[in-house]
Amino acid sequence: ELLRKTVLGVVNFPARKTFVDGSAGIYFDVKQFQLGVSVPQLLGNSLKYDLSTTNINRHYIAHARYKFNLNETKGLSLTPFAKMMFVPGAPLQYDVNLTADVMNIGWINVAWRSDYAVSANIGFRIKKMFSIGYVYHFIMNTTKSYGPVNQEILIGFTFGSRQDDKLKVELEEVTKEIKRREEEIQKLQNEKDSSFRLLDNTSQEFINEE
Repeated sequence: ELLRKTVLGVVNFPARKTFVDGSAGIYFDVKQFQLGVSVPQLLGNSLKYDLSTTNINRHYIAHARYKFNLNETKGLSLTPFAKMMFVPGAPLQYDVNLTADVMNIGWINVAWRSDYAVSANIGFRIKKMFSIGYVYHFIMNTTKSYGPVNQEILIGFTFGSRQDDKLKVELEEVTKEIKRREEEIQKLQNEKDSSFRLLDNTSQEFINEE
């Protein structure tokens, strides 16, 4: 049985609405660079009730990321990331963060979220499949009156990472071997060209002496 409540003499019954919605997005991944744009709640429906209308506004989200491989052998990388979110009628929101990552050890991250907080994040990986992290948010907006800081503990488990890492290592080794062989071939070709030039010069000098 549905319960009802009276507010200022008006009887309001719980309401249910069914509607169709959709989302669209596009994502580019070129080497170390990533760029994505998405539009959730694409149709921007308006839900009408007996006494009110609720608008489900269209959202616009874009993000960009670039991964700098500082040391491929140790898996050390530095990744800046930026994301912007816009909803008509609301302030523009954006996140900017920077992550230093060591593949087999863990990561350190610092972030700034507009009109919310400055954050610091540190995490560790255990056997490449289990990870644990800690996040500290220093609140900057009006909600800081309820508490100037916000803290989180992160726990993660990645399925299938061992096989993926093994394939990645094998691919890297094959790529390095191909590159090494190409360099050897190029070196032999250069030596061959040098020998031919030396032979041509010697022949030319012999002809000139005759």
